[in-house]
Amino acid sequence: DRLIIIYCLVGSLLILLAAGYFAQRNAVTQAKARMQGTLAFQTETLKTSLEKYTVLAALISRRPDIQLALRANNPLDILPSANELSLNFIGISGANDIWIADQHGQVLRKDQPAEKTTNIAQESYFITAMQGSLGRGNVVTKAGRRLYIIASPVFHKNEILGVVVVRLNLEYLEQVLLLLPDPILMIDANQRVLLSSIRPWRLRYFNYDVKNNSFTGKTVNHSKSNTSNNNFQSKGNLIEKVSRSSDSKLTFKKALRNKEGRVFLQVSQYVALLDWNIYIFVNYHAIRAQRNNAVLITFLELSLIAMSFLMWRAHQRRLLKEQRSQLAFSLRLERQVRDRTHELIASNQQLNVE
Repeated sequence: DRLIIIYCLVGSLLILLAAGYFAQRNAVTQAKARMQGTLAFQTETLKTSLEKYTVLAALISRRPDIQLALRANNPLDILPSANELSLNFIGISGANDIWIADQHGQVLRKDQPAEKTTNIAQESYFITAMQGSLGRGNVVTKAGRRLYIIASPVFHKNEILGVVVVRLNLEYLEQVLLLLPDPILMIDANQRVLLSSIRPWRLRYFNYDVKNNSFTGKTVNHSKSNTSNNNFQSKGNLIEKVSRSSDSKLTFKKALRNKEGRVFLQVSQYVALLDWNIYIFVNYHAIRAQRNNAVLITFLELSLIAMSFLMWRAHQRRLLKEQRSQLAFSLRLERQVRDRTHELIASNQQLNVE
């Protein structure tokens, strides 16, 4: 019996370990499938929301008054005012601002822009537009405003006269991310978090490169990036370490809330059009809870099985005891009958002799 109990305990322990392992694998698989579906949908939504403004930039670049102003000696005398552009385009398009720049990158405005920038000649999106292509980029202003930039060249007889710059406020896109059940963030080419559903994550550096399995720090290279900083000081790194068992399991420096862990499972996707990476996360606290629930249910099932076995075992022992008792009674009765029979036979023989 003792050996049977030891075997049962060892077997139960192995079953609990297997249940926890497969429950965690199943939870991770389900979480990744859900994250990949959400990621694909959010990626397409993001590209659609931003790329529709390329049409707006192209339409403005074809306006005769803008082309005439960029060919004139005094373009401000002909150029539409910022208020006029705001009334005609910004209000109906949702754009944050529209700038007109000449061939030298000088911003041409009759009134003072909200940002004090007057020359964008060094910006990568302006350089791309002056080469005849559609320029894209993102800017974080000194005030911490996050903007997406679309720059369209202004052509006139195969000559580029200047650039139309459409500036979009990314905070409006962030409102949709707040509705998602799982944390999500979008980083630029400099590994800086531009958009996130978690406020403390914004404008930090996602300092871990999952593909190369290495920490990246927060080095900014403007020569290879379409991103501008405008001297904005970001808030530091976001990732503390990565799991040795899985490169998709990251540990953040701070928890989202006091009662939640800092370990997250991540799925990412690169958006070549924007030169962004989009990451979506699931807190490992939920995965562990699902694993623990599976282990608890398995433990309860094993307990019920063990109780049933013990009850069956006790019942079998009781039946065996009753059978042994009946057998002993039968043997004792048979022996008594046999002894009594011998006595009667002996008595009869004695009577016959007499």
